[in-house]
Amino acid sequence: MPDQETRDQLASIGYLAGYTEQPEQTGVTVFDERRAQPGYNLYTSGHTQAAFLTDMSGTVLHTWEFNAGTLYPVNPTQDYWRRVFLCKNGDLYACVDTNGIIKLNRTSELIWHTDGEDLLHHDFFVDTTGMVYAIGRRVGIIPEIDPVKEVIDDTVVLFDSTGKRIKRFSIYNAFRGTEWFPAITKKVRDFVALTVHDSKIPVETFHTNTIEVFDGSLSNVSPLLRKGNAVFCSPVHPCIFIIDLERERVVWNWFGPWKGGIHQPTFLPNGNYLLFHNGLSPDGPEDEASHVFEYAYPEQGPVWQVSGNDPKHKFFSLFSCTAERLANENTLIVVSNEGKAIEVTKEGEVVWEFWNPNTVGADMAGMKGFTNRKDGRIIGTLFQLERVPRDVHDSWLNPAKEP
Repeated sequence: MPDQETRDQLASIGYLAGYTEQPEQTGVTVFDERRAQPGYNLYTSGHTQAAFLTDMSGTVLHTWEFNAGTLYPVNPTQDYWRRVFLCKNGDLYACVDTNGIIKLNRTSELIWHTDGEDLLHHDFFVDTTGMVYAIGRRVGIIPEIDPVKEVIDDTVVLFDSTGKRIKRFSIYNAFRGTEWFPAITKKVRDFVALTVHDSKIPVETFHTNTIEVFDGSLSNVSPLLRKGNAVFCSPVHPCIFIIDLERERVVWNWFGPWKGGIHQPTFLPNGNYLLFHNGLSPDGPEDEASHVFEYAYPEQGPVWQVSGNDPKHKFFSLFSCTAERLANENTLIVVSNEGKAIEVTKEGEVVWEFWNPNTVGADMAGMKGFTNRKDGRIIGTLFQLERVPRDVHDSWLNPAKEP
């Protein structure tokens, strides 16, 4: 089990519960019923350890909440769930960042939890059998990077449907022996060389923020998209890559053209994939907005994009964020730092907009370069918001009344 000093070091590089001033209007501020994709919305917020299911108007229909501080040493500045997964029967998995994964039933009773040893973070994936694929961390020395200084190496961890760990391996070692390994090693080595000599915060090798396991439906696009392989994302290098989970080996990698962070590549039924490009600071001259790209696989360039520079829907988030292609071909974009989500058409028109109505104390601001407000409230970071189909969940959410 990692000691408290290690946990404190990792907490110092995590995401904050809030970043920006809460706007005057919150909740659903745009809703074009004719063009928006019908369904419910599932979201998590930086203000608490909970997940909320709402209708399209923003009314909360169901809440899951559980104090994971009874299981893990949860840092008070990261008192939230980073990512959740909703089952058809109302059970919910939640990632308690840099700790573990919990599984709750629909009344928020604990079913099981991982032991906390793997320092799970950012993202996880649940397949149709209940197998859980997660991203973990280990802190230690990697000799070819630095013989003395510790670094953070991400891991891939597999759990069975009861939460029992069945496999884990190093992502750094998964690159070993590939054509991309020298570049990975050099960049991390350069980062280590730039750190202050007595710094207690170890350098991250990847800061992996995505894991999505292929189900085999895209194997006709490429054998690398076969069932059991998985796509990952690193904003450190930046790159997206595919790992053969059985062989524990990277089989494809792209050091893309992005400036700034990238998050959440997700593959579409046509074999293309969406990617959120965070961009650089809005105070910088090179890029003043975030972007969502749809790329043709493997790296043939963007075939569609929506830019946060567009006056119709300006958005920027330096950290986190997701993009989801909906059934009606609209795209749902989560702008985490701003605490909002927008649904846009192919032409980039906003047909649904949601601002997180939940807030955190103003003392959460002023960190990582953000302006510290001495009054008012800070909108909670919107870590996740996804559209879920009504027909799947109505059976337990609104059970038929007896005659």
